[in-house]
Amino acid sequence: MMKPRQSVQLGSHSSLRGRLPVLAVILTLSILSISMAEGQTFTVLHQFTGGGDGAGPASGVTIDQGGNLYGTSAGESINGAGNVYELKRLANGGYTLVVLHDFQPTLGDGGHPLGRVIFGPDGRLYGMTSEGANNGCLGGFGCGMVFALQPPATFCSAISCAWHETILHIFTGNADGGAPGYTEPVFDRNGNLYGTTQYGGTGPTPQGTVFMLQPSGGGWAETVLFNFQCPGSPDSAVLLDNAGNLYGTTADTCDDDHDQGSVYQLTKVGNTWSANFLRIFQGGSDGSGPTAALVSDSSGNLYGSTTGGGLGRSGTLFEFSRAGNGWNYSQIYGNFIGSGGPWAALVMDSAGNLYGTTSRDGVYQHGSVFKLSPVAGGWSFSTLHDFTGGDDGSAIYGGVTLDSAGNLYGTASEGGAFNSGVVWKIVP
Repeated sequence: MMKPRQSVQLGSHSSLRGRLPVLAVILTLSILSISMAEGQTFTVLHQFTGGGDGAGPASGVTIDQGGNLYGTSAGESINGAGNVYELKRLANGGYTLVVLHDFQPTLGDGGHPLGRVIFGPDGRLYGMTSEGANNGCLGGFGCGMVFALQPPATFCSAISCAWHETILHIFTGNADGGAPGYTEPVFDRNGNLYGTTQYGGTGPTPQGTVFMLQPSGGGWAETVLFNFQCPGSPDSAVLLDNAGNLYGTTADTCDDDHDQGSVYQLTKVGNTWSANFLRIFQGGSDGSGPTAALVSDSSGNLYGSTTGGGLGRSGTLFEFSRAGNGWNYSQIYGNFIGSGGPWAALVMDSAGNLYGTTSRDGVYQHGSVFKLSPVAGGWSFSTLHDFTGGDDGSAIYGGVTLDSAGNLYGTASEGGAFNSGVVWKIVP
């Protein structure tokens, strides 16, 4: 089960607006606040207009120490191919949106970023695009790339200036993989970058890759660590443990009737990586179509989600707990009801609570934000917000980001005053 592309589809550029100059776009909109039960407050920090500020944010946000938020929009923008933006926190508590980079595929740039941007060890913002780089694959729209952004090297007198982009790798869709999905870069202690592609690779029936980029001679060199066959099509980031093992999910099992998916572990022996599939989902009560990355606790237990299946047929939450040299699987929640369950990775706070989102679940079936708290003998589930599909947003494909005070941030890819998505905040 691949994630819906919403208004952005591989091979579709009907909204391309031409070669407009890449300028910093600044936009401040009114903030919508909604009081909720138990003293919680839901606030819309920004409503995308579908113009120069972008549209259709398909992933969550990254927060810096100053409380500024960074993210991507996949749809409309200055050049019609998405952007990387910053929501600058103002002294009065409001936010101003600044476009740091607007993608221009017709000029050899990437296009339509679906995943989140993150800060690398050198302080730059790193991310991936699902299309672009103008290399002719996927019907001529490109197979995407890995990029880094940094502020201008010289002083900029404007309120804000576009950041400088460095392209680390352009995918060909062949042996090196192609079309990174809703994934984000992950760094190890040596500064190497890891990611996944949905397509490409080698083998009888190539179904995507796990790759590593290493700094090399002033550039970056790609190594494909693993080529998926069946099951395949990884659509999210990898999880790296302290021993150097990689964990993740695949969305498909190459079954003609069901996209059931799997959870995998990659272990390196010598120079070779081998896969151990911890679970292949059956598409019934155990779930189907896991497209989100995994998260681990301090004991190394893994937590994740599926987009379908379960008792409510709209997704599940699961845990893999360590058992000697193996793993024990357990479902910790399976009652999502709607037309779209959790798509993004869970987030765990210091108390062991899990937070997540659903795309089309909830009272109004426009998505929700939920919390799962550990209790004696199990977990307690609660909903923090049900999206109405109005000004608060709809279609939540991005995950939750927590700040140091325990506030939650995220995005909706649709809805809002202009039906182009929003950035939101929940104060517990």
